[in-house]
Amino acid sequence: MDNRTRALNQAVSIDGWISKFDDNGTATVHADIVFRKGTFGENSDDKVRFKVALKRAEIVLRVPHLEPVKVIKRTIARTVTSPTGIITSKDVQKHAGKVGVSGIFGQNPSIDIAASGNIEKSKETTTESKVALKRFLEQHFVTDDDHAGWELKIHPDVDDRYLSGSPWDAVEAPRLNLKHQTGEAPDATNVVIEIRCAREDIEILDLEDKDPAAQALFRKKNNRNANLAAAEQLIKAELFKAGFLDVPDLDEKHSRILIADKIILVDEA
Repeated sequence: MDNRTRALNQAVSIDGWISKFDDNGTATVHADIVFRKGTFGENSDDKVRFKVALKRAEIVLRVPHLEPVKVIKRTIARTVTSPTGIITSKDVQKHAGKVGVSGIFGQNPSIDIAASGNIEKSKETTTESKVALKRFLEQHFVTDDDHAGWELKIHPDVDDRYLSGSPWDAVEAPRLNLKHQTGEAPDATNVVIEIRCAREDIEILDLEDKDPAAQALFRKKNNRNANLAAAEQLIKAELFKAGFLDVPDLDEKHSRILIADKIILVDEA
């Protein structure tokens, strides 16, 4: 079984495992994903230097339909992070009591009116508390070919624009459960974790020309466009080096790019 990992390592790391199948024939699938802001252009022959960060990504867990295992669909992680907000509660207290009123009205002393009744006095207090906020917004989806996926982006109330760190606890939050279809648990499966994004979700930051003489021209539009094209070609070269042979053109913002994948194995430890 090929357990090779392919990844744009400057921006993301990928790992995962399948637990041992229990006596009921089920196992849990775990994905260990870490995003980071990475640096490109460190080689002496690179024309430009820059950093890359992701604004959004999709994690897809592919369980081939011909495998001797099937996904238990009710176990797929479907957590949706609630938006931040304020919970407001009101405590209203009412006090009742009798008040008597009497007096002489007008010029006629024979008119003597006395009144009594209940007067309610209300006191209203308000308390506020904020809902706990996760860094990642996580939304489950199903791919066109019926595989489980999760869209990840940063919560708009978080003071950052880019994916950073882990979207979930890889040990405590498995993505789904598998059940084997044969009499014995399979020794290996072809379950694959993929990470993909659109070109518009790849942010190129701190782009600079490594040639000191050219740096003064960097802010000119034509020169910046040339450097951006050089950065895109460098990212494409890194993906090719990682083993992705079918990388789309990165000058199209809607291009869909596979930036990491891994075949995961049953953990026999």
